[in-house]
Amino acid sequence: MMTTRLTYACCLAILSPLLVPADAQVIRVKTIAVAESEQFSFPPSGGMAGVSIALADTLLDPFVNPAKGGRIRTSQYFGAPSFYSVSSNSGAGTTLPLGVMWKRGSSFGGLGAAFQQIHRPAPPVNFGFRGVVIDPSSSSFAPPRPTEPTSHRNRYSFAMLGHTLDSARFSVAASALWSGLDAVDGVEQFYAANDWVRQKGEAMDLRLGVLKEWVGGASFEAVALRNRFGHAHDVGFTDFFWDPTLRSPVASPRTEHNAERTNTWGLHLEYERPLADSGWRVGAMLTGNRISHPEMPNYEVTDGLGNAGRSSAFNVGMGVSRSHRKVAFGFDAIYEPISSKTWVADSVDNRFRFSNAKLRAGVSRTFTMMDPNSALTIQLGAELYSLQYVMNQRDRVNSIDHVRKEAWLERTRTAGMSFRVPGVEVHYHVRTRTGVGRPGVVAGNNNNFVPTFGASDLSFAPWMPPVANTSALGPVRVTWHQFAISFPQR
Repeated sequence: MMTTRLTYACCLAILSPLLVPADAQVIRVKTIAVAESEQFSFPPSGGMAGVSIALADTLLDPFVNPAKGGRIRTSQYFGAPSFYSVSSNSGAGTTLPLGVMWKRGSSFGGLGAAFQQIHRPAPPVNFGFRGVVIDPSSSSFAPPRPTEPTSHRNRYSFAMLGHTLDSARFSVAASALWSGLDAVDGVEQFYAANDWVRQKGEAMDLRLGVLKEWVGGASFEAVALRNRFGHAHDVGFTDFFWDPTLRSPVASPRTEHNAERTNTWGLHLEYERPLADSGWRVGAMLTGNRISHPEMPNYEVTDGLGNAGRSSAFNVGMGVSRSHRKVAFGFDAIYEPISSKTWVADSVDNRFRFSNAKLRAGVSRTFTMMDPNSALTIQLGAELYSLQYVMNQRDRVNSIDHVRKEAWLERTRTAGMSFRVPGVEVHYHVRTRTGVGRPGVVAGNNNNFVPTFGASDLSFAPWMPPVANTSALGPVRVTWHQFAISFPQR
């Protein structure tokens, strides 16, 4: 996969409330093993690898489906500082979310905000040249690079409002998230030999959720979402030309403007129920996403491969869990059939058929402290994500067809610890992902990032356009830490 001569790459990850990595509701479309930076994974969550179909995540659930906020027993304030890093000095970030969940009678709601700093990758060893080849005697002459800030800031604000009916057995709620984005981690890697990159964009995510619970413990939920994303990149380059009159290289600054827009509609359905009084629960879910890409960035390495597209993505999954005394176990199996198409009008068509699969498992153990109202819980989890697709490319101008198959395996490991005492809850969660890579990373090089042509990490951006050469996609490890604290109000 790393040596693909002509590979289309896209990545879909729309924001859920407070940018939850809710891939049950939003299905990512990836055709290259690019490392997702965890830039948008900062709401509080458990450490069981995202197991959720038949096992509740009491921290994360209200953010995934706003109607699950009806399960809130008491109002609470929370903060969840999170930190991520990508090995080989190819990305890092820090996020501080703050918020409140409240409940008054049959009504409930939430307000939150997050402030984030995205740290630029380490300076490159050799950024290279663009433009006409210059005289060898002047090849050591390097273009001046303007000073850029070492970090950029993003802002997020979130609101949720809902109501419970039917003796608290039925809940309906809506949520809205606005995101102001001055930086998306890894965008610079799309632009080889750039002098500077300035980003500006915003997104709006709207959700409507319902939750129905029955006396026997069964439940049904539905989430409808609408997401609108827009992002612009101004990129500065310095081209060098040989001036025969001056007999020296002459610098010529150049600025390029790229923009991207994506609109997404989604629907998620899920049902779960207990198996008598055995402690076992089973669940099933079905999700569909319809994505349109009216505008895609025009990267130099992808020129002519596509300026618009659309995708249809689905997943169907089943889950099982068991809670016995102080031990809980959960397992999810999800299948993802996806179709995607990009095109250049009257020139090239690219069609993709995906058959992805996920396996997740997690276990937790609760230990009672000396105070019966205090407890310590340890969580462990793991996920295997197999991605494979077939690409059919039709060159209408030359009447040539290309067929290519790609496959890879991403591996995630998680761990968590929760400590509860009356009046306060403290949580720690760590997650690592391997089987992914970053362009410009050289295997075995732990100190430097070497920019090359390739795909970047756009775990937020709803669209990653084609890349011409992924041979420089080096393996990396993504690590994420989170410390969450909440204060329930009695």
